[in-house]
Amino acid sequence: KMPTQPLSIYSELEQAYNLFRANIHNPKSVLYPCCATDATPSNAFANVTYVDINQEFITVLQQAKLNAHNQDIRTYRPTQPHDLLILLNPAIPPNCATKHLQKNGYIIANNWHDTSTALHQQSNLFQLYATVNYQIPPPAISTDLTDLFHPVKDEQELQHYRPDHYAFMKKVISSFAYQGIIPTSQNASFTQQLQAFCQAMDKEMPSRRVADLYVF
Repeated sequence: KMPTQPLSIYSELEQAYNLFRANIHNPKSVLYPCCATDATPSNAFANVTYVDINQEFITVLQQAKLNAHNQDIRTYRPTQPHDLLILLNPAIPPNCATKHLQKNGYIIANNWHDTSTALHQQSNLFQLYATVNYQIPPPAISTDLTDLFHPVKDEQELQHYRPDHYAFMKKVISSFAYQGIIPTSQNASFTQQLQAFCQAMDKEMPSRRVADLYVF
């Protein structure tokens, strides 16, 4: 039976991985859980282990001759710890996978599912080292960590630090408030609506600055 999902390769992400390998660390063993059909790491790193609970995704990767396992990462048992862990939109808490990382190993994560926020909050275990931005070329590594994971206080700060995100959130939250999805009065300020939205979503206020990828 042929898989219905295509193998995925993302060129911009590949460039970001190449930057990491050339400037930060050339890993000997990479673990990529919740990978779906994304084979991009194999274009940048020599030894990648893919783990996903979806058999269809794993079949796609296996047919591409990749080391892919149809398994729950919570029951995965590596023969040796990995020195790089990739967490992109994982459907798991990061601690389910970080236990497979060797001491002084690295993590590359994004933050769409608050993965990087969760790692940053465990500063006794994980230290934010750098960021990689690749969606606006050219891809670049930065060790300037200023204002990352620093929540804005109000509407004015969000507009100052992230005007595009401010414009987007103003439309979304105003609509939610009008429909009564956000528990706030219709004459509430945008700051109050934003605070109510974040509370309802169990999130912090938006950070002053964000990145495409975070390196721990």
